[in-house]
Amino acid sequence: MVWRTILVGLSIFFVGCTHHRQFSSYDEINSRVLWQSVKISLSDGTLTKGRNVVIRPDSTSWFVTWTSSNQIVATSSVQHLTIVNRDRGAWEGFRGSLIVGAVLGLIGYASGDDEEVIFGFTAGDKLRLGLTAGVVFGVLIGIPVGAAIGSLDKITMPIDSLTNPELYADALKQYNMIKAKGYFDKRLNPGGKGVENDFEVQVIKGDTVIYDAATSLTWQGGSDFVNQMRWSSAQAYVDTLGYAGGGWRLPTLEEAMSLMQPKRNKAGRYIDARFKDTPRIWTSHKYSASRAWCVLFGVGHCSSYDIGRSFYVRAVR
Repeated sequence: MVWRTILVGLSIFFVGCTHHRQFSSYDEINSRVLWQSVKISLSDGTLTKGRNVVIRPDSTSWFVTWTSSNQIVATSSVQHLTIVNRDRGAWEGFRGSLIVGAVLGLIGYASGDDEEVIFGFTAGDKLRLGLTAGVVFGVLIGIPVGAAIGSLDKITMPIDSLTNPELYADALKQYNMIKAKGYFDKRLNPGGKGVENDFEVQVIKGDTVIYDAATSLTWQGGSDFVNQMRWSSAQAYVDTLGYAGGGWRLPTLEEAMSLMQPKRNKAGRYIDARFKDTPRIWTSHKYSASRAWCVLFGVGHCSSYDIGRSFYVRAVR
């Protein structure tokens, strides 16, 4: 009874593990999720579920079963996909039972022969019994339980399709910059510690600014940042901004990422609380003719977005 409980419990433990998958193109992901029920995690924290997922460079679509309708979002807003791999779940369930049976068999073997002559077991008998129990429980319990629970594949979206080397090269360059600087990015560099900022709130000509001695940058202060606007409008806005004496511009991706912190503040943002509720800001860095880099403090990473979309502006000088 004890052996049975241990085998069943640990067999189930081996099932349901999450395996992280990274693909180099959207076509590879499409072939992997074809006909599967997929959980879609979006950058705004939304988690939804659908079938017939199709990923394109600009848009991602899927079929929502309970509403019998198609849903479409920008591909840049998709963080990752999760699917259940039942074949691997069955194998992991069987393997778990086999491993546990082998371990128990080896323990029995190491304990030596029993002293009882009639009902005692030899060390070899114990080893064979453990292996046999592992196989039997693996077939009877491990495989069906593993198939029912499944193993999870968490698919991270590629930086960009390798079919566009120029864009991929720029994305790779920014990724290397983030790694080299040690910036925190929940997707690209989750182990990054970020900058040890040294902020000081100042008032210049009646306007609040935030000076960072660690980077020698002065930021448009506190809640003094404008409503969302398109990238071209953001450029025009900072060029004429007279706030605290003027001289403002959009931050580069590197400058904006220097504000990213590895822990959320009380408002749930990955940025110092002195910047108030800053969810996402434009940078001056163009990704392509129609896209620019944006830093998302609400979810803790950077990404490129169509310049026709509207985001907040946090000016710097």
